[in-house]
Amino acid sequence: MPTLEVVDGPGKGKVFPVTGDVVIGREGTCGVRLDDGLVSRAHVNIRKDGPDLYSVRDRGSSNGTIVNGRKIEGWEKLRDGDEIALGQTVLAFHLRGAVSGSPSRDEISEPETIIQKMQTQDLSILNNKMASSSGGEHVNALRFLLDLARAAEEADRPETLAQVLADGIAPTIYADRVFLFAGRDENMRPVERKLSKVLARIYAQPYSTTVVKQAARERVAIMSCLPEDERFKSAQSVATGEITSAICVPLIVGEELLGALYLDRLGEADPFTSTELELSTAAGLQCSMALLNIRRLQELRATRDRLEVELTGPSGFIGDSKVLRPVYDFINRVAPTDAGVLILGESGTGKELIARAIHKASPRVDRPFVIVNCAALAESLAEAELFGHERGAFTGADKSRPGRFLAADGGSIFLDEVGELSEPIQAKLLRVLEEGEIAPVGEAGVRHIDVRVIAATNRDLVAEVEAGRFRRDLYYRLNILSVELPPLRLRSEDIRLLIEHFLKFFGERCNRPALKLSPKAEELCMRYQWPGNVRELRNAVERMVIMAQGESVDVGDLPPELGGRQTLAVPGGVGGMRPLADVERDHIMAVLDQVDGNKKRAAEVLQIDRSTLYAKLKQYGVDGV
Repeated sequence: MPTLEVVDGPGKGKVFPVTGDVVIGREGTCGVRLDDGLVSRAHVNIRKDGPDLYSVRDRGSSNGTIVNGRKIEGWEKLRDGDEIALGQTVLAFHLRGAVSGSPSRDEISEPETIIQKMQTQDLSILNNKMASSSGGEHVNALRFLLDLARAAEEADRPETLAQVLADGIAPTIYADRVFLFAGRDENMRPVERKLSKVLARIYAQPYSTTVVKQAARERVAIMSCLPEDERFKSAQSVATGEITSAICVPLIVGEELLGALYLDRLGEADPFTSTELELSTAAGLQCSMALLNIRRLQELRATRDRLEVELTGPSGFIGDSKVLRPVYDFINRVAPTDAGVLILGESGTGKELIARAIHKASPRVDRPFVIVNCAALAESLAEAELFGHERGAFTGADKSRPGRFLAADGGSIFLDEVGELSEPIQAKLLRVLEEGEIAPVGEAGVRHIDVRVIAATNRDLVAEVEAGRFRRDLYYRLNILSVELPPLRLRSEDIRLLIEHFLKFFGERCNRPALKLSPKAEELCMRYQWPGNVRELRNAVERMVIMAQGESVDVGDLPPELGGRQTLAVPGGVGGMRPLADVERDHIMAVLDQVDGNKKRAAEVLQIDRSTLYAKLKQYGVDGV
């Protein structure tokens, strides 16, 4: 690990590690702070250009910067032993430098490989070695573990934890790269964090997947000098990435693997030591508990969001008609299993609600429930959206993304309108169902996942199969367990119950909880066939609540298709006639008043786009409403 040693001037004898891009100056926020009155607040930049490659540049300081007796102007390459003079201070750059009190290169023991079972509760080796080490090293390590413990307690996202971990462990253990992996078993992926352009190039080089997979598979911590280890030296990452040494610590709580901590050294760096493995193991313990807490927090938030939806919106499946009883029985029978389910039925019958009910009654209730509207997937991006992609796999893929199936790993995925998928995607979906494998775009291998697939469609899949638009083998694989939801016209006894439910819900939102249907309006609702099913009824009741003039919903407040008014009464004007613009304006303002100024809901009631509504409001001089 490179260091800067103060060889002359204030602070002589001090040694500063260089872990990447660093600023040298008098300011307290500088990575290397010098107590020298002739040094500018931010005097010099040192930049990491690659493994063992560093450059230095003056930042426009008052007194300039001299390297090896020559004043520099732009970026200058730094070599081992170069001297940097700024103010009264002279710094020596050591490419293989060591902090004061650490052993010299000649004193370092031979490279070794250690594979040990995780014993994070007993860190006696670390304690003994640190007790005999120099005070500076001991303090730095303890400070790092304390900072990491605080961050682990406060972190609510893996990205936050990864940043604190990398910022702390790299200068403490002198690692060129630090990766925090998160995920289940072999589906672990590095947590992305912000990197400078230079560091991004270094991190883009391959890490040792062989080491990571062995650590994850065998639940062991590994430290190895890779080029000299028969098990790892043939790995592609060792040759292409010039990895000298690597440490990987699996992050385990109980019997569950939550991720891994991986760090390596590149170029001609010294190999890691057993003390550094022990320190990494101690850091891994903190990260394990943090990842567990983050996952629990995410699950609690998901549960909170689900409950909020249930409490603030009509998301439950409502009805007690005879035709629904087989549906409820089906849910009770299939929910405890892991089998896939195909839900059939017309649009608006509640297929998503049934899928949620199956997931909530299953052992996977605490795992993700991911919804995919297959009809909304752009064909060119459907594969990447569903199965994920690697960075650079196609134009615009600036970062890796896991995809919907990997996001649902361990839980359930609901594929709504599955009949809309293209044939190539159908083939890949079949592989998921049969092998439990996905192949992210741009990735050479496959990933194994554990996902329950619940699919739905309003199409006649048998007809689609016969027409050659849907794969026969996929249809048979999806149709192992299937249920068809009855349309609302066959559930007439549920219509009154649904209307009461929606009236109460929308009435409370519009501050009109006492609204009731008049007998004539109820008769028209019961007689109507509801081709849009429950979704149409829900929207109709919302309109009724908004348009009702008194304490009850009358016939005139119903949508036109149910027998309500198709035109507005236009009071005032000569002979009861007024300009259309005035009528339109009054109607818009009346609707906005009923929905408490909510423009989105007003546009829905008026059946126009929000952009059209905004244009109308601006035209009539009321765009500030």
